[in-house]
Amino acid sequence: MLLARVIGNVWGARQAPSLEGYRLLQVQPLGSQGDAHGAPRVVVDNLGAGPGELVLVAHGSRCRDIALGAEVAA
Repeated sequence: MLLARVIGNVWGARQAPSLEGYRLLQVQPLGSQGDAHGAPRVVVDNLGAGPGELVLVAHGSRCRDIALGAEVAA
């Protein structure tokens, strides 16, 4: 898991069919002092986070399977 700040929405002309209905967000991982740490990432949001909010990002295939289902694109 990592702490991150939402920096914006991700828009695309096409989306994998298994991701329909989910929002994609761009987040900036944060270090222990709250500073930017690493490259921004694109995450799937099913809780309704918005720009500027702090989020806890869980990652890995088990998190995907539990939260979104095993049929969602990896």
